Amino acid sequence: MESAPTPISARTLYRPWQRIGLVVVGCWFILIGVLVSLNTHDSFGRVTNALVLLCGLFFVLRSRNAWVRVDEKGVTHQNLGRARTYDWCSIRSVVPAHQWSPWPLRRVAMPELSLTSGRWPVLLAIATYSAADARADMDIITTAHAAHRASCRTCTA
Repeated sequence: MESAPTPISARTLYRPWQRIGLVVVGCWFILIGVLVSLNTHDSFGRVTNALVLLCGLFFVLRSRNAWVRVDEKGVTHQNLGRARTYDWCSIRSVVPAHQWSPWPLRRVAMPELSLTSGRWPVLLAIATYSAADARADMDIITTAHAAHRASCRTCTA
């Protein structure tokens, strides 16, 4: 008799302070673009300032789009740009990754996926300085991965 697959509860992981930081950086770009464009009278300066303004708007509008979703399909990583979904069968393992942040010279922790294709995508949208937060995120992803592996015919074959 075949056992029913273990359901994986959908979770969305994100860092509120990372989102706030992106909004602050975007507002600085907007402020600089506006203040400098008021004093610029040549066309090259206006174009440059318009690009600075657009960059700031990009950061402000896309700041909400930094998250990782764990659900039945797999792990979806959205980080300012486009979203990428890694299905559970293509993930070999989930390992912790660490990078040194240039400012304030601290260690940043985040999960990294080991894929069957040989790629190692890092989930930057949930990067954190907190070891406890990084461990909690790792636990959520590895528990869901183990639940999928236990019930998937393709992965166990």
